Amino acid sequence: MSKQIVIKVSKDFSDFCKSNNFSLAAFRGASASNTNGVPVVWFNVDNTNIVPNNPINVNFDPAYQVYDSLVNAVIPDGRITVGQSMSARLSDSFGIVDKQLTKLPDGGIPTGIRIINKTTGVNIVAGLAGDNGVPIAAFVCNPNVNLFLEPLQTVTISLIGAAFGVGTAIVKATGPSVLLDLTSNDVANIEYNVLMGAWELSVGSPSVPLTQIPAETIMQPFVLPGMNSAKLEQLSAMKF
Repeated sequence: MSKQIVIKVSKDFSDFCKSNNFSLAAFRGASASNTNGVPVVWFNVDNTNIVPNNPINVNFDPAYQVYDSLVNAVIPDGRITVGQSMSARLSDSFGIVDKQLTKLPDGGIPTGIRIINKTTGVNIVAGLAGDNGVPIAAFVCNPNVNLFLEPLQTVTISLIGAAFGVGTAIVKATGPSVLLDLTSNDVANIEYNVLMGAWELSVGSPSVPLTQIPAETIMQPFVLPGMNSAKLEQLSAMKF
C-alpha cells in the first residue's frame, strides 16, 4: 500500500525557506545491525519550488532495492553514486563477491534484508534504495561482516541546505526536522509553524506519531536506528 505525506506551504514557510536557503528533503527509515549508516536524501524540493498554497506531496511504495557504490567510504554531504542494484524483498540475502552484487540462495531473515561484503580486504559502501533506485541509506560494509536491515514505515522531513539534492549523504540536517511513523496510517498532513518553530499535524490529518528533531542534530539515530540488544544477540547466534 502506497504512503503519502502532504506538506502545507504557507507564505511564512515559503519565505522562511528562501531566507535561510533551505530545501525540503525526505529520508526513509530502516533499523540496522550496523550503526555506521548515513541517511541519504531520497526526495528533495528546491526552495524556488516551495511556493505558497502549493502543497508538497511525498509519495512512496514500501518497496526496496539493494545497491552497492563500489567506493569504500561515505563522504558527508557528498553524493552517493549507485554502481549496481537489485530488487529486494524481506528475507532476501545479498553478497558483494569480487565487487559484484549477487543474490545469495540463503542467509536472509524474515523481517529484513541481509548484505555481506565477500570481497577480500576491501570495504564497500552499500545499502538500501527505494523502488526507483534512489539510495535511502549508505553503510560501510567491512569484509565478511553481516549487515541486516529492517525497513521501517517512517519518513523524516528535513530542511537542509539548498545545495544538497537527491542522493546526498546527510549527517546533520541544517534546519528543523520531523520524524513521522506511518506504520498504522497511509497518509499524514503536516506543516511547519514558523512562529512556534515546530512541525505540526495539519487540521484534518490522521493522528500520526510525530517526533521533533532540532536543527543540527545527527540524523542517524532517527532515520537509521540501531537494532535492540535482543535482536542483535539473535542475529549473532545465526549460522550462515
